[in-house]
Amino acid sequence: MQQIALAVIGGTGVYNLAKLDDVQTHEVDTRFGRPSGPVRVGTLLGHRVAFLARHGEGHSLPPHKINYRANLAALQQLGAQRVLALNTVGGITEDFGPRVLACPDQIIDYTWGRISTICEEEGTDVVHVDFGHPYTPMLRSKILAAAKVTGVTVHDGGCYGATQGPRLETIAEIARMRHDGCDLVGMTGMPEAALARELGLDYACLAIIANWAAGCGDGEEITMAEVLANVQAASNGLPELVGELEGIIPFYRARLLVKPGLTGWAQVNYGKGASIEGSAEKLEYDLYYIKHRGLVLDLWIILRTLGRVVGFQGV
Repeated sequence: MQQIALAVIGGTGVYNLAKLDDVQTHEVDTRFGRPSGPVRVGTLLGHRVAFLARHGEGHSLPPHKINYRANLAALQQLGAQRVLALNTVGGITEDFGPRVLACPDQIIDYTWGRISTICEEEGTDVVHVDFGHPYTPMLRSKILAAAKVTGVTVHDGGCYGATQGPRLETIAEIARMRHDGCDLVGMTGMPEAALARELGLDYACLAIIANWAAGCGDGEEITMAEVLANVQAASNGLPELVGELEGIIPFYRARLLVKPGLTGWAQVNYGKGASIEGSAEKLEYDLYYIKHRGLVLDLWIILRTLGRVVGFQGV
């Protein structure tokens, strides 16, 4: 069976993925329990794609009751290594009005009481992950490049403020978030992003702006019908964008065939690929490792890594 190229998690108003053909339904159990609903796996423009409705296909789960760990673990168990999160949000700052798509690069967590780590259970290994860049830079770059190819307008950057919900925010709360540097407000961005990092998944958000946040924009109240209409209008080009992602860097998934050495041949030679060009160059090192992997190369990677650590150069 063709490997899953990408998993998509749909937010409010996105309960299925248009143009997903030959769909198979998977009911998945994970070590964290059951996900929000069945995982639909099908073919989108020639690529194998998995889809999961975050709130359930009937929108039965409020944000604080979603089993974020099980959702991500279910997608990972089916073979997904990359996750595109679709989050329906409100806009705070001027560039983020209704019907805009945005690919944020930062997040602030205002949620509370949610299970926010895979290290929750007693006896599990404690994982301390680097979360300075909460969204995988390479995947963000691919999303933006795919948007250009398909003619879908996506705003590059922005800070997502994750609130508890399910109620909407007060004008004062939004004013505080604006002061903190938030451009967007939603209820499901965390702990999902952090859990993806702990599970080793590439993860990025494509925010669908459905309305102005309280006290922003025209200040008019908005109905749920208008929210869903805005989501639908902003989502029209999503199937083509998602289908184009796999073709941006050919052979990218080949790097997942083996686990590199201590930090990886690519890491000690290049570092982080934060652009399409940088990711493509880093991929060349990954493919070189796959072709030439062995004890000698692994020992050389360890020596190079130790040299960087001792020299305080980072890896």
